[in-house]
Amino acid sequence: MSRPESEVSFYKEQALSVFEPSPEVVKAVDGIVNQMEAEARAAGKEPNGKYRYIERLSRGIDRNPRTGVKYALFTDPDRQEVNSDTEAILVPGPFATDLKTMVLIGEMTRRIAKFADCRDRFGRVLPVIMFSAPVADAGVRLNSSQVRQVKMGNFRPIAEKYLETTEEFIPGLEKVHIMGVSFGGGMVPVLANLAVESGKQVGGLIMGVPGNMKQGRGIIDLTQCFASEGAAMSPYLNNHRQGVFRKTEVAGVGAMIRQASNNLALLQGLAAGSFFEDLSVFNKRCPNVPSYMFFTDGDTVARTEYATDKLGAFTNLNAATLPTRERHGVVYNQHILGQAILTALSK
Repeated sequence: MSRPESEVSFYKEQALSVFEPSPEVVKAVDGIVNQMEAEARAAGKEPNGKYRYIERLSRGIDRNPRTGVKYALFTDPDRQEVNSDTEAILVPGPFATDLKTMVLIGEMTRRIAKFADCRDRFGRVLPVIMFSAPVADAGVRLNSSQVRQVKMGNFRPIAEKYLETTEEFIPGLEKVHIMGVSFGGGMVPVLANLAVESGKQVGGLIMGVPGNMKQGRGIIDLTQCFASEGAAMSPYLNNHRQGVFRKTEVAGVGAMIRQASNNLALLQGLAAGSFFEDLSVFNKRCPNVPSYMFFTDGDTVARTEYATDKLGAFTNLNAATLPTRERHGVVYNQHILGQAILTALSK
Protein backbone atom coordinates (compact mmCIF):
# COMPACT_ATOMS: atom_id res chain seq x y z
CA MET A 1 0.00 0.00 0.00
CA SER A 2 1.41 3.37 -0.95
CA ARG A 3 1.93 5.96 1.74
CA PRO A 4 -0.53 8.87 1.82
CA GLU A 5 0.87 12.26 0.97
CA SER A 6 0.69 14.84 3.76
CA GLU A 7 -0.13 18.46 3.15
CA VAL A 8 1.48 21.01 5.43
CA SER A 9 1.18 24.75 4.88
CA PHE A 10 4.36 26.70 5.58
CA TYR A 11 4.57 30.36 6.53
CA LYS A 12 8.00 31.91 6.13
CA GLU A 13 7.46 34.44 8.88
CA GLN A 14 6.73 31.67 11.41
CA ALA A 15 9.11 29.16 12.96
CA LEU A 16 6.26 26.66 13.13
CA SER A 17 4.31 25.36 10.18
CA VAL A 18 0.53 25.10 10.38
CA PHE A 19 -0.52 21.45 10.41
CA GLU A 20 -3.11 20.46 7.83
CA PRO A 21 -3.44 16.67 7.46
CA SER A 22 -4.29 15.42 4.00
CA PRO A 23 -7.74 13.88 3.40
CA GLU A 24 -6.02 10.51 3.00
CA VAL A 25 -4.44 10.82 6.44
CA VAL A 26 -7.72 11.85 8.08
CA LYS A 27 -9.62 9.01 6.40
CA ALA A 28 -7.01 6.41 7.34
CA VAL A 29 -6.80 7.44 11.01
CA ASP A 30 -10.58 7.71 11.38
CA GLY A 31 -10.85 4.20 9.94
CA ILE A 32 -8.31 2.83 12.43
CA VAL A 33 -9.91 4.54 15.43
CA ASN A 34 -13.43 3.54 14.34
CA GLN A 35 -12.30 -0.07 14.01
CA MET A 36 -10.91 0.02 17.56
CA GLU A 37 -14.24 1.44 18.74
CA ALA A 38 -16.11 -1.34 16.94
CA GLU A 39 -13.91 -3.95 18.60
CA ALA A 40 -14.60 -2.35 21.98
CA ARG A 41 -18.35 -2.46 21.36
CA ALA A 42 -18.09 -6.07 20.25
CA ALA A 43 -16.43 -6.92 23.55
CA GLY A 44 -19.71 -6.20 25.34
CA LYS A 45 -22.48 -3.67 25.69
CA GLU A 46 -21.51 -0.16 26.75
CA PRO A 47 -20.41 1.10 29.17
CA ASN A 48 -18.51 -2.07 30.07
CA GLY A 49 -17.54 -3.12 26.56
CA LYS A 50 -14.68 -0.69 26.15
CA TYR A 51 -13.32 -1.61 29.56
CA ARG A 52 -13.26 -5.29 28.59
CA TYR A 53 -11.45 -4.31 25.40
CA ILE A 54 -8.87 -2.29 27.34
CA GLU A 55 -8.43 -5.15 29.80
CA ARG A 56 -7.72 -7.49 26.88
CA LEU A 57 -5.04 -5.15 25.52
CA SER A 58 -3.64 -4.71 29.03
CA ARG A 59 -2.82 -8.42 29.26
CA GLY A 60 0.20 -7.61 27.12
CA ILE A 61 1.72 -5.40 29.84
CA ASP A 62 4.74 -6.88 31.55
CA ARG A 63 7.37 -5.68 33.99
CA ASN A 64 11.06 -6.33 33.59
CA PRO A 65 12.09 -7.71 37.01
CA ARG A 66 15.57 -6.22 36.87
CA THR A 67 14.88 -2.73 35.53
CA GLY A 68 11.40 -2.30 37.02
CA VAL A 69 10.16 -0.98 33.66
CA LYS A 70 6.58 -1.73 32.70
CA TYR A 71 6.14 -2.14 28.97
CA ALA A 72 3.80 -3.57 26.36
CA LEU A 73 4.82 -5.19 23.07
CA PHE A 74 2.43 -4.77 20.14
CA THR A 75 2.74 -7.13 17.16
CA ASP A 76 0.37 -8.37 14.48
CA PRO A 77 -2.20 -10.34 16.53
CA ASP A 78 -3.40 -12.36 13.53
CA ARG A 79 0.15 -13.45 12.71
CA GLN A 80 -0.55 -12.82 9.05
CA GLU A 81 2.68 -10.83 8.93
CA VAL A 82 6.16 -11.69 10.11
CA ASN A 83 7.34 -9.29 12.81
CA SER A 84 10.83 -7.86 12.66
CA ASP A 85 13.36 -9.06 15.22
CA THR A 86 15.93 -6.40 14.28
CA GLU A 87 13.92 -3.16 14.04
CA ALA A 88 11.23 -1.60 16.23
CA ILE A 89 9.26 1.53 17.08
CA LEU A 90 9.96 2.63 20.68
CA VAL A 91 7.33 4.74 22.46
CA PRO A 92 8.16 6.21 25.89
CA GLY A 93 4.86 6.95 27.61
CA PRO A 94 3.29 10.28 28.66
CA PHE A 95 3.53 11.68 32.19
CA ALA A 96 0.66 10.78 34.55
CA THR A 97 -0.93 8.41 32.02
CA ASP A 98 -2.16 5.14 33.48
CA LEU A 99 -1.21 1.85 31.91
CA LYS A 100 -4.67 1.16 30.51
CA THR A 101 -4.53 4.37 28.49
CA MET A 102 -0.98 3.51 27.49
CA VAL A 103 -2.04 0.30 25.72
CA LEU A 104 -4.57 2.17 23.58
CA ILE A 105 -1.85 4.53 22.34
CA GLY A 106 0.45 1.58 21.65
CA GLU A 107 -2.12 -0.44 19.72
CA MET A 108 -3.18 2.59 17.67
CA THR A 109 0.46 3.30 16.85
CA ARG A 110 0.97 -0.30 15.68
CA ARG A 111 -1.99 -0.08 13.31
CA ILE A 112 -0.90 3.31 11.97
CA ALA A 113 2.65 2.05 11.37
CA LYS A 114 1.29 -0.96 9.51
CA PHE A 115 -0.91 1.28 7.34
CA ALA A 116 2.12 3.48 6.60
CA ASP A 117 3.90 0.30 5.51
CA CYS A 118 6.76 0.71 7.99
CA ARG A 119 8.95 -2.35 7.48
CA ASP A 120 12.50 -3.46 8.07
CA ARG A 121 15.01 -4.21 5.31
CA PHE A 122 13.63 -7.74 5.00
CA GLY A 123 10.05 -6.51 4.50
CA ARG A 124 8.86 -7.52 7.98
CA VAL A 125 6.40 -5.33 9.90
CA LEU A 126 7.75 -3.33 12.84
CA PRO A 127 6.66 -4.17 16.38
CA VAL A 128 5.80 -1.30 18.73
CA ILE A 129 7.20 -1.28 22.27
CA MET A 130 5.48 1.15 24.62
CA PHE A 131 7.12 2.03 27.95
CA SER A 132 5.26 3.52 30.87
CA ALA A 133 6.56 6.76 32.33
CA PRO A 134 7.91 6.19 35.87
CA VAL A 135 4.82 7.67 37.56
CA ALA A 136 1.32 6.70 38.65
CA ASP A 137 0.91 2.89 38.60
CA ALA A 138 4.23 2.26 36.86
CA GLY A 139 7.84 2.60 37.85
CA VAL A 140 11.49 2.47 36.85
CA ARG A 141 13.96 1.13 39.37
CA LEU A 142 16.55 3.88 40.01
CA ASN A 143 19.20 4.13 42.69
CA SER A 144 19.93 7.34 44.62
CA SER A 145 22.63 8.46 42.18
CA GLN A 146 20.30 8.01 39.23
CA VAL A 147 17.53 9.91 41.02
CA ARG A 148 19.91 12.84 41.49
CA GLN A 149 20.65 12.81 37.76
CA VAL A 150 16.94 12.87 36.93
CA LYS A 151 16.40 15.83 39.27
CA MET A 152 19.02 17.76 37.30
CA GLY A 153 17.19 17.11 34.02
CA ASN A 154 19.28 14.14 32.94
CA PHE A 155 16.81 11.40 31.95
CA ARG A 156 19.50 9.08 30.66
CA PRO A 157 19.10 6.62 33.58
CA ILE A 158 15.47 6.08 32.52
CA ALA A 159 16.44 5.76 28.83
CA GLU A 160 19.04 3.13 29.77
CA LYS A 161 16.35 1.09 31.49
CA TYR A 162 14.08 1.38 28.44
CA LEU A 163 16.77 0.25 26.01
CA GLU A 164 18.00 -2.52 28.30
CA THR A 165 14.44 -3.84 28.58
CA THR A 166 14.01 -3.75 24.79
CA GLU A 167 17.25 -5.60 24.13
CA GLU A 168 16.24 -8.45 26.39
CA PHE A 169 13.43 -9.56 24.08
CA ILE A 170 14.91 -8.18 20.83
CA PRO A 171 18.58 -9.16 21.30
CA GLY A 172 19.36 -8.54 17.63
CA LEU A 173 18.03 -4.96 17.65
CA GLU A 174 19.72 -2.96 14.89
CA LYS A 175 17.47 0.01 14.20
CA VAL A 176 14.84 2.02 16.10
CA HIS A 177 12.27 4.67 15.36
CA ILE A 178 11.32 6.69 18.45
CA MET A 179 8.18 8.66 19.19
CA GLY A 180 6.46 10.07 22.24
CA VAL A 181 4.19 12.80 23.56
CA SER A 182 4.36 14.91 26.72
CA PHE A 183 6.97 13.31 29.02
CA GLY A 184 7.51 10.73 26.30
CA GLY A 185 8.24 13.50 23.80
CA GLY A 186 10.95 14.83 26.10
CA MET A 187 12.46 11.35 26.37
CA VAL A 188 12.74 10.87 22.59
CA PRO A 189 16.12 12.63 22.00
CA VAL A 190 17.58 11.07 25.16
CA LEU A 191 16.66 7.59 23.98
CA ALA A 192 17.89 8.41 20.48
CA ASN A 193 21.33 9.47 21.76
CA LEU A 194 21.63 6.29 23.80
CA ALA A 195 20.63 4.16 20.81
CA VAL A 196 23.35 5.74 18.65
CA GLU A 197 25.95 5.24 21.38
CA SER A 198 24.89 1.60 21.53
CA GLY A 199 25.67 1.16 17.84
CA LYS A 200 22.10 1.24 16.57
CA GLN A 201 20.62 3.15 13.68
CA VAL A 202 17.86 5.67 14.28
CA GLY A 203 15.29 5.89 11.51
CA GLY A 204 13.31 8.90 12.67
CA LEU A 205 11.98 10.87 15.64
CA ILE A 206 8.45 12.06 16.45
CA MET A 207 8.20 14.44 19.42
CA GLY A 208 4.89 15.83 20.64
CA VAL A 209 4.29 18.55 23.26
CA PRO A 210 7.49 17.91 25.31
CA GLY A 211 7.19 19.49 28.76
CA ASN A 212 10.91 20.10 29.36
CA MET A 213 11.73 22.78 26.78
CA LYS A 214 12.34 25.76 29.07
CA GLN A 215 15.42 25.86 31.30
CA GLY A 216 15.05 26.90 34.92
CA ARG A 217 11.29 26.95 34.70
CA GLY A 218 10.51 26.14 38.30
CA ILE A 219 8.73 23.12 39.66
CA ILE A 220 5.78 25.08 41.10
CA ASP A 221 5.00 26.66 37.74
CA LEU A 222 5.22 23.31 35.95
CA THR A 223 3.05 21.53 38.53
CA GLN A 224 0.40 24.26 38.33
CA CYS A 225 0.37 24.00 34.54
CA PHE A 226 -0.05 20.22 34.65
CA ALA A 227 -2.95 20.63 37.08
CA SER A 228 -4.53 23.35 34.94
CA GLU A 229 -4.24 21.28 31.78
CA GLY A 230 -5.77 18.26 33.52
CA ALA A 231 -8.74 20.32 34.64
CA ALA A 232 -9.15 21.83 31.16
CA MET A 233 -9.11 18.42 29.48
CA SER A 234 -11.99 16.93 31.44
CA PRO A 235 -14.90 18.89 29.93
CA TYR A 236 -13.47 18.55 26.44
CA LEU A 237 -13.11 14.80 26.68
CA ASN A 238 -16.59 14.43 28.14
CA ASN A 239 -18.24 16.36 25.30
CA HIS A 240 -16.28 15.45 22.19
CA ARG A 241 -15.73 12.19 20.35
CA GLN A 242 -12.37 10.78 21.35
CA GLY A 243 -12.46 7.23 20.11
CA VAL A 244 -11.97 4.62 22.82
CA PHE A 245 -10.66 7.43 25.05
CA ARG A 246 -14.10 9.05 24.99
CA LYS A 247 -14.77 8.99 28.74
CA THR A 248 -11.34 8.24 30.13
CA GLU A 249 -10.84 9.86 33.51
CA VAL A 250 -8.27 12.65 33.43
CA ALA A 251 -6.25 13.70 36.45
CA GLY A 252 -7.58 16.81 38.17
CA VAL A 253 -5.83 19.20 40.54
CA GLY A 254 -5.98 16.89 43.55
CA ALA A 255 -4.59 13.90 41.66
CA MET A 256 -1.80 15.99 40.19
CA ILE A 257 -0.82 17.27 43.62
CA ARG A 258 -0.64 13.70 44.95
CA GLN A 259 1.42 12.60 41.97
CA ALA A 260 3.70 15.61 42.35
CA SER A 261 4.45 14.67 45.97
CA ASN A 262 5.31 11.11 44.91
CA ASN A 263 7.27 12.02 41.80
CA LEU A 264 9.13 15.15 42.79
CA ALA A 265 12.34 14.03 41.08
CA LEU A 266 10.61 13.63 37.73
CA LEU A 267 8.98 17.05 37.92
CA GLN A 268 12.27 18.65 38.94
CA GLY A 269 13.87 17.05 35.92
CA LEU A 270 11.18 18.38 33.58
CA ALA A 271 11.52 21.84 35.07
CA ALA A 272 15.27 21.81 34.38
CA GLY A 273 14.44 22.06 30.66
CA SER A 274 17.09 19.88 29.00
CA PHE A 275 15.06 18.96 25.88
CA PHE A 276 16.79 21.17 23.31
CA GLU A 277 20.22 20.37 24.69
CA ASP A 278 19.52 16.65 24.21
CA LEU A 279 18.05 17.23 20.75
CA SER A 280 21.05 19.33 19.72
CA VAL A 281 23.46 16.55 20.68
CA PHE A 282 21.53 14.06 18.58
CA ASN A 283 21.13 16.44 15.64
CA LYS A 284 24.88 16.99 15.47
CA ARG A 285 25.50 13.26 15.58
CA CYS A 286 22.83 12.35 13.04
CA PRO A 287 21.94 15.43 10.97
CA ASN A 288 20.26 13.34 8.26
CA VAL A 289 17.71 11.66 10.51
CA PRO A 290 14.25 13.17 9.88
CA SER A 291 12.50 14.59 12.94
CA TYR A 292 8.94 15.77 13.42
CA MET A 293 7.83 17.92 16.36
CA PHE A 294 4.33 19.18 17.11
CA PHE A 295 2.58 21.46 19.57
CA THR A 296 -1.02 22.42 20.33
CA ASP A 297 -2.73 25.80 20.59
CA GLY A 298 -3.00 27.15 24.12
CA ASP A 299 -0.89 24.44 25.79
CA THR A 300 0.61 25.79 29.04
CA VAL A 301 2.84 22.75 29.71
CA ALA A 302 4.62 22.83 26.34
CA ARG A 303 4.30 26.44 25.20
CA THR A 304 5.19 27.10 21.58
CA GLU A 305 7.07 30.28 22.54
CA TYR A 306 9.59 28.12 24.43
CA ALA A 307 10.63 26.62 21.10
CA THR A 308 10.21 29.17 18.31
CA ASP A 309 13.60 30.85 18.79
CA LYS A 310 15.45 27.49 18.80
CA LEU A 311 13.92 25.46 15.98
CA GLY A 312 15.94 27.07 13.19
CA ALA A 313 19.15 25.57 14.58
CA PHE A 314 18.18 22.01 13.65
CA THR A 315 18.48 20.24 10.32
CA ASN A 316 15.81 17.89 9.01
CA LEU A 317 13.34 19.03 11.69
CA ASN A 318 9.76 19.82 10.73
CA ALA A 319 7.86 21.52 13.56
CA ALA A 320 4.13 22.14 13.34
CA THR A 321 1.32 23.45 15.51
CA LEU A 322 -1.86 21.41 15.70
CA PRO A 323 -4.92 23.72 15.89
CA THR A 324 -6.78 21.78 18.57
CA ARG A 325 -9.00 22.93 21.41
CA GLU A 326 -7.88 20.46 24.04
CA ARG A 327 -4.38 21.92 24.45
CA HIS A 328 -2.09 19.37 26.13
CA GLY A 329 -4.99 16.91 25.92
CA VAL A 330 -3.85 15.94 22.42
CA VAL A 331 -2.25 13.06 24.33
CA TYR A 332 -5.76 11.62 24.79
CA ASN A 333 -7.28 12.47 21.40
CA GLN A 334 -6.85 9.42 19.20
CA HIS A 335 -7.97 11.20 16.04
CA ILE A 336 -5.67 14.24 16.28
CA LEU A 337 -2.72 12.33 17.74
CA GLY A 338 -3.08 9.63 15.11
CA GLN A 339 -3.14 12.19 12.28
CA ALA A 340 0.10 13.72 13.56
CA ILE A 341 1.77 10.29 13.82
CA LEU A 342 0.67 9.15 10.36
CA THR A 343 1.72 12.46 8.78
CA ALA A 344 5.22 12.02 10.25
CA LEU A 345 5.50 8.35 9.27
CA SER A 346 4.35 9.12 5.73
CA LYS A 347 7.16 11.59 5.01
